[in-house]
Amino acid sequence: MEIVDIIKIRDRLKSELEITEKFLEIARRQLQGNEAPNESKPSPPPAPSQRNLDHIIMATNGDYGSIGKTVVDAIKVCPIEFTVRNIFEAASELKRPLSKLQISTALARLSRQGKIETVTQKKGKSPAIYRRT
Repeated sequence: MEIVDIIKIRDRLKSELEITEKFLEIARRQLQGNEAPNESKPSPPPAPSQRNLDHIIMATNGDYGSIGKTVVDAIKVCPIEFTVRNIFEAASELKRPLSKLQISTALARLSRQGKIETVTQKKGKSPAIYRRT
């Protein structure tokens, strides 16, 4: 294992930790908002089933839901090097149109995760160019 791989793993773990901390903060806020000063605390709700946690598990794995899946499917149809516009057209052909903002957000996330490579950054009117890894 090389240092680059270790850094990618570290960054992914940091991202997952941030997501987990956000979920905990949301849970704390909801718990504090539900407590009344003179009432006794209700018993905790039963543990949710695994089926109810699928969306949380997907979020912590770094997936991007249906948008990410559509972008990944569109990448498979595009040439090795592609732009947001290529993905936009491919997604439309797949009958799953997305806005260019949604696509660029998903591509940035995929690039951070190392699933695609950014060849050139966007400069003015010149689009960013990405490459499949």
